[in-house]
Amino acid sequence: MLDNKLLPVTFFECNIKSDVFNAWVEQDIIPKLPKVAIVDMDNATCNKQQGTKELIKNRGFKLEYLTIY
Repeated sequence: MLDNKLLPVTFFECNIKSDVFNAWVEQDIIPKLPKVAIVDMDNATCNKQQGTKELIKNRGFKLEYLTIY
């Protein structure tokens, strides 16, 4: 949520690998975030790749993961 509104969701009709996920984060999600933001992700494998972590943290955002369920 951002300003009490949900960010648009992108649907993929295929398995997502980290390169596709990172491109989506970089090109679609990050430009919509305010300068100060916390990015919460689930524990999917593609979310925990080093490249994903660096992409988010290098832009100055805090990265947190949901508790394992």
